[in-house]
Amino acid sequence: MGSRQAPALRTIVRKLGATTVPRRRGIRDWSRAIAWVALAVALYGALLSTVQWRESRAQRMRRLRVSLFVGTVRSGGVQHRKGLVLRAVNPGYEKVVATTAGVLLPDGWRVAFDHPEPNLSFPLTIEGGGNVYISAPAKALVQLCRAMLERGFTGKVVLTGYFEDGLGECHRSDPLLFDIDEALRLGRAQMREAVGGEVSGGSP
Repeated sequence: MGSRQAPALRTIVRKLGATTVPRRRGIRDWSRAIAWVALAVALYGALLSTVQWRESRAQRMRRLRVSLFVGTVRSGGVQHRKGLVLRAVNPGYEKVVATTAGVLLPDGWRVAFDHPEPNLSFPLTIEGGGNVYISAPAKALVQLCRAMLERGFTGKVVLTGYFEDGLGECHRSDPLLFDIDEALRLGRAQMREAVGGEVSGGSP
């Protein structure tokens, strides 16, 4: 009897073992899946932290977004139709002190707007989240055109606006296609309108 029962017990054990192996594999598979999920969550958290750190660092950096365009300007309380406008936006948290601003000619020569507005003067503090507009009304527009003509530029040229901060960094705008002849005619017409007479002198 003992010898007959032993094979039967071994058969039962084998059957039980066969049924328990898949369960153990299933547990291991779940453990691996959980480990992969935990790893993915950790990597996502690290990536998110890096992105947030870079955004925070970028906001703390002292930088300006500069744009140069033709728009409506005011001079001496008179609103003109067109003029050259230079704008600086401070998207960060820290204030930026601008020491000068103006336009860059195609050869790299700088034409600074030394006295941009009656209520603005350099050095100019631009607070975080703030912005400032500097316009070149009729007289400044004519002076700019004369400076370009004296350096041999005619017709349409590419200008770039800039603001320079107290650390010596030059913040530049996208290029602007500028028509010297049209701007010169416009500036002189506005100056005649302002003074009620002819404007003499300077290059044609």
